[in-house]
Amino acid sequence: MARFNFVRAAAAITIALSVAVVLAMQAASAVLVGQPAVVAFGLSLWSGQGREQMAFARFSDGVTSVDQMANAASAARQDALSALAIEPYATEAHVILALSQTTAEEGGKLVELAAKSNKRVLSLQGLLLQDQLAASDAQGAIETLDKILRVHTARRNEFYQVLVKALVEDATVPVFAETLSNKTDWHEGFLYAALSVPEALPNLALLRPQIEVQDERIDRLLISRLAREGEPEKAAELYRLLSEQNQGGEAGCSQQWTSRFPPFDWALADESGFRAQASRDGSLLEVYVRSGKGGAVASRVFELPGGSFQVTVRHSDITPRQAEGARLKVACITNRRTLLDETLQPKGSVFEVPDPNSECDYALVQLFARAWTGSPAFTFEIEHIGIDS
Repeated sequence: MARFNFVRAAAAITIALSVAVVLAMQAASAVLVGQPAVVAFGLSLWSGQGREQMAFARFSDGVTSVDQMANAASAARQDALSALAIEPYATEAHVILALSQTTAEEGGKLVELAAKSNKRVLSLQGLLLQDQLAASDAQGAIETLDKILRVHTARRNEFYQVLVKALVEDATVPVFAETLSNKTDWHEGFLYAALSVPEALPNLALLRPQIEVQDERIDRLLISRLAREGEPEKAAELYRLLSEQNQGGEAGCSQQWTSRFPPFDWALADESGFRAQASRDGSLLEVYVRSGKGGAVASRVFELPGGSFQVTVRHSDITPRQAEGARLKVACITNRRTLLDETLQPKGSVFEVPDPNSECDYALVQLFARAWTGSPAFTFEIEHIGIDS
């Protein structure tokens, strides 16, 4: 059951959120009418619903943390019994009774009974999760969690925070794969939440091949952030897998100027007067730099071959003056050490780079281009940028 700890955490948060919602409702109602909370609801104290709300108000008043729930439920137990005497399916009253039971078996029976009446109540769903976990009903727990996130859309962000923390634990990856195998509308929201937590990225990379994702931006962000956070091997592995699935196994070829999954595909400048774009047939990179503009026009991460290597740039002829404004920089992405920083030659260039040692398996290659102020626009075409041993 260790791998389902994240669901147990979600169950506790569910009940805590429910209490917070009730407290907010009570406070708002009391302010509006200047009366005690149960009167503010406008319900008769003699009705089952009125007594149920009174019981839950008493319960809520005694709770500021999850640890206090059992004692608070015991204090509200008699009110809950009074509500059930009038309205046998008063769900919140059943929740209070379940929380006040001394044994899990007693509480579980009450939860099962209440579940037949209303499964949309957030506090009840939290208890259902706990009961399913106690019975080792993993599939039931997954289904209940899915219902919570589909029904209570306003509470998703709180649940995402809990689930992302759980994803950091290696043992939870299989259960996340099972949970996310049947797509629902909250899955991508959870994935975006996980992308914002660096500690969750390695396990998110393990999870990604096991689930279906429609939004390609999630894949782009995952690959780029893995590389940025010092996980280039995991980023490269995921890049190769997704590229083979989407491009027929041809990804990674340096002569393809695709920018689908940077930084292992090309990141290309796209500004007014400063851009790089693939030609119509994809064989060339067309660079345009207006007078006075300059910067990194194209960049990509390459896996280094090991030992010393060559960097080859084949491009259309440029003048010596233009060549002064075209520069190639190669830097190790793990320690940011610059391996090469040279201007291009007018008719193409081959640069020799000494062995960067074993600490540098991946390097960022950047092409800089500048058109000097007062000079014509700088336009040229690149056929190939590649690294070879």
